[in-house]
Amino acid sequence: MAHIQGFIGKVPMLTEIAIVVVMAWMVAGMLMPAEQISAIDKPQQSLSSVMTLPALTDLLAVPLFGQLPAQDMPKSQTKVQPKTVVQSPLNIKLLGTVVAGDDSAAIIRLAGGAGEKVFFIGDAIQPGATLKEVASWSIIVDHNGRLEKISMTKGMALPQAASPVVVNAPARIQQHAMSRVQLNRHMQNLPSLLSEARALPNMVNGRMDGFVITDIVDGSLYQQAGLQNGDVLRKVNGQVISNAGQAMQLYQTLQSATGIDIELTRAGQLQQLHYDIR
Repeated sequence: MAHIQGFIGKVPMLTEIAIVVVMAWMVAGMLMPAEQISAIDKPQQSLSSVMTLPALTDLLAVPLFGQLPAQDMPKSQTKVQPKTVVQSPLNIKLLGTVVAGDDSAAIIRLAGGAGEKVFFIGDAIQPGATLKEVASWSIIVDHNGRLEKISMTKGMALPQAASPVVVNAPARIQQHAMSRVQLNRHMQNLPSLLSEARALPNMVNGRMDGFVITDIVDGSLYQQAGLQNGDVLRKVNGQVISNAGQAMQLYQTLQSATGIDIELTRAGQLQQLHYDIR
């Protein structure tokens, strides 16, 4: 009973405390902004829901040391297929070749009576046909963008010489000595050798009978060999020179010869020259 009386006695004091708390809350509501009140009312979100980590790909994309250069994708390599070489339908005949690297040449007989000519690599044999490669027994031509092969018949029968021209009996053989080193130096440069004189077919009764030597350059191999303008070269080492292909084949054999015998006609006189190569 005494406890009840004590509690009743404290009621006025508790009531006063409650009234003071309510009044303080009301005063705080009037002085504090609404945003802060709502922030207080709302529970704070966890750090895991507010702070989200960026994706790994986004981090790798950030250029820490400047802009990354664009890398080209590897290109597929296209293999270049070699052009096919076919047999040429051109109406030309290969008579002889000289294989000397970029200075290689070919003796070709053209169709239509155009005669025999010397062609070097890169020369146009006829419209649309250019000499590309020279081998021992064949050549390759570029015929309107297509590679074509022209072969020389091995053991090809060479045309016979024309009827012999009546000349006086030959004088005694003229002896000459030549240096092998000097001869090789001249013969290794075929374009220069061909430019030091002109050799024109000597036609007799419509057929070729040797070559007429003209336009000999001073100091050239032809002059050193004792040849003169107007000489008709008829035989070399006993073999009749009756076409350009035969002359080119002799050129190849002379590169290793130890001696050369030449028969020519000079001013109607038959001359014989012998060269001892040392």
